Amino acid sequence: MVLTNKVLAFVFSFNVLSNSLLGGGLLWNDAHLAEWRDRAVNGPYKSAGDSFDPLIPGEWQRIVYEKDSFMSNPSADRESVLAIPETPLYYPKGQNTASAAFYALVKEDSSVANSVKAEILWHARAPGTQVSPAQRMVTDDGNWWKASWLMRYLVSASFIEDSFTGGELTEVRDWLSNWAKAYDLSVNAELAQCFPNRYSRDYSRTGSPASSSYYSRYAYLDSNGTGHNQIAAVARYYNNRRSTIMGFVGLASVWLQDATLIDRSKLYFEEWLQFSVFPDGSVGEYDRNRSSTSSSNVMQGLIYNGANLESAITLASALFVNGDNSLFQYSTTNGIWGTESNGGAAKTLKLAVDTHMDLIENETIWYAADGTVTPANRIDSKAE
Repeated sequence: MVLTNKVLAFVFSFNVLSNSLLGGGLLWNDAHLAEWRDRAVNGPYKSAGDSFDPLIPGEWQRIVYEKDSFMSNPSADRESVLAIPETPLYYPKGQNTASAAFYALVKEDSSVANSVKAEILWHARAPGTQVSPAQRMVTDDGNWWKASWLMRYLVSASFIEDSFTGGELTEVRDWLSNWAKAYDLSVNAELAQCFPNRYSRDYSRTGSPASSSYYSRYAYLDSNGTGHNQIAAVARYYNNRRSTIMGFVGLASVWLQDATLIDRSKLYFEEWLQFSVFPDGSVGEYDRNRSSTSSSNVMQGLIYNGANLESAITLASALFVNGDNSLFQYSTTNGIWGTESNGGAAKTLKLAVDTHMDLIENETIWYAADGTVTPANRIDSKAE
């Protein structure tokens, strides 16, 4: 689906259904599944160009292609070792597995489901893919890529959950639980440098990265060339890498129904809104935006913030489907070093999403802070 403000307005406006009305799984209810099954036959999004705009890809075509690729060699994406720190730094594997799992759910194809199950169990049992829940993993050593890889197998398992025996499901759940707990422990060790009592939502004590500003650049220039919102060190701590990790922890916690991890996952994104989102919707990741005269990308911070939003929305949606609307509804005026609202409007996930989309759709015009006010420096997903 291509996100527009109209779509996002719908996402943030509908009401929570009670658990007694919900069926389905981690990311869907019965109504979603019925819609997917209809679209697989009748469209839209079945074939390229069949909805809204000729450039929109045919998602069902892609899913079937990736399912066929998986079924032609189910063991092709096996990863026997998940090194800590990560080696190599990128795990692109598992996408075909996820597509095959989704296909199995939509088409009720037990043969495909059993092939996906075999691969998930292989990874859950492989000696080199295990971790202790007390294992420390430094985010910046590349460990966020591993979380993305694990996310694909988590979502795949949720799509075909009914294919597992009770014992098999316990194996997979224990495997993913260990990773989720290790990741939460690791991210907390890093963020506790800023807020030692964060697990208690007590921000009265601050560590060095939050005790002083350590400002970098402004988040953006307005059309007059005026800089807005200097970005403090603590805002840079809540970045795409940790959001990717906590997105995995969050979805795993919902699937596992681990109340402690659910709370800590929500805590991370609450803190992101407090300490890395400004009252106007700009974010700490804009530290990464660079003007067209530099060696980097005008859009880099906007792209990285897309990862923050993706993780937050996916977790909020999974919680919503399971009867918890709290992350969609969370609002705060709290902040530090400029992210506090000071009597202004509260910050919400909707604010962050709306700002992101308004920049892309040129309804808000901002420019990379290290450049000049020219179209080439506009933060809008177009300039490279």
